[in-house]
Amino acid sequence: MIKRFCMLHRAILRDYPDNVTKPHELVSLRQELSRLYAGLFDAYMATRKVQHR
Repeated sequence: MIKRFCMLHRAILRDYPDNVTKPHELVSLRQELSRLYAGLFDAYMATRKVQHR
């Protein structure tokens, strides 16, 4: 579970410029992160300038 979370997180960071132009993909990745491990997802989202939940 943690390994998958890290892989998804890296995908978000690696594709950052594209995520700005493809927000639906970013949302999809974030939703999967949230399902995998809510605590890590909350910590990740605390570093973003986005409201969630």
